[in-house]
Amino acid sequence: QELFQVLFELGVVLGDTKAEKEAFLEREFAAADADGGGTVDFEEFVAFYTSTKKKARSSGMKHEKAVAAARRDQRKLATTSFLEADGLMALLRAGDVRLLSAKWVLKRAGFEPQVVERQGRTFTKWTTAKRDPVPLLPRQLLEQQSPEAFLSPDDLDGLLASFRAVLAKTKGAEKDGVDAAPVVVVSHCWAEKEQPDPLGTTLRTFAAELGRQMPTYAAWGYEDIGVFFDWSCCFQDTVDVVRTPAQAASFGRALEAMPMLYAHKQTTVLLIADQKVEPPRAGRGWPFYEECLTKLFKEAPPPKRYRLPEAGPTHIWPKVLRVGGELTSDGAAFKAQGPPVAPTQFLSAMASKVFTRDADRDAVLSDYRKTIEHGFSGLDRLKLSRRGWSDADLEQFAISIKEVECPMVVEVDL
Repeated sequence: QELFQVLFELGVVLGDTKAEKEAFLEREFAAADADGGGTVDFEEFVAFYTSTKKKARSSGMKHEKAVAAARRDQRKLATTSFLEADGLMALLRAGDVRLLSAKWVLKRAGFEPQVVERQGRTFTKWTTAKRDPVPLLPRQLLEQQSPEAFLSPDDLDGLLASFRAVLAKTKGAEKDGVDAAPVVVVSHCWAEKEQPDPLGTTLRTFAAELGRQMPTYAAWGYEDIGVFFDWSCCFQDTVDVVRTPAQAASFGRALEAMPMLYAHKQTTVLLIADQKVEPPRAGRGWPFYEECLTKLFKEAPPPKRYRLPEAGPTHIWPKVLRVGGELTSDGAAFKAQGPPVAPTQFLSAMASKVFTRDADRDAVLSDYRKTIEHGFSGLDRLKLSRRGWSDADLEQFAISIKEVECPMVVEVDL
């Protein structure tokens, strides 16, 4: 037993439990007794020790390789959730976050569809009506009064399938990495603590951008598209509506889903830039967090038009658009997307941002670090070209990459 203990400590014994290790040594000692005399002499022991040490080293290397492979797979899985549509669609099927129909939103905002014919092709154009927008309701009331406002998970799956059918028929699109989920996310400031948009001003602003983009969405197979506006898509707790315990739990899960909605490579984010609110967007925590998420995984669209099967030459839309203010064109809007923000710099910037609830600050700090670290850990390529970065932006990018591990990256496209 004393010899067995010494061999255990030397690390030449294979097995997970004590019984497995003892059984291994019994087998090896029996094999080492070459002359069958029932004892192991010095030469036999040297051969035994050399053999078991070699086996232990080989087993250790195999174990290390298996652990490394498992880590790579885990990193890939974490990263894939921000790149491919499956994880995003699963999140939407869970029901904690619901999406509004873009067509319904446009009508609610006072826009009307008009069928237009051009060069032998017809498409729907959304024109501004004379009536004022009708402010959006919190999710609980909207589900009761206007259930048709929402797209179901089956609706979203059908839209995605339609887009993929167009993509497969479009020469060069898949090779260029063109992809898009049927999800538009609105990043905005709440005008009041109890109501984000009491007059429908923000609704009119982002609906106008939706109206401009709808012909492009439709050309790519998205006749409708899901819209995330937090007030109407997550359960709320205000003077008008109170969350039930089940709705409160759902809201907590919805908050955990925010990184997926804003950072995902295939979602489109509208940054509402011209709201007349105090404090302004630049001083608020949630909008800053949301905008930082958009800088992580989204790629600039290829600078060319594609000949689609049912439409003329058409661009793929950018995944980040700044709506209102000075930056309104697609190209200028995407140039506003700066480099990823390093976690320590995000922490420093957040110190001066305003939150309605202090607990939100801690949650946002934790979620941002998790998102950038988990997401970048499995990337094998950083595709950040066509963003119009300055030298200062490149320096910022270098700081972020130095701080966040990217052990699998083999190519950086700037």
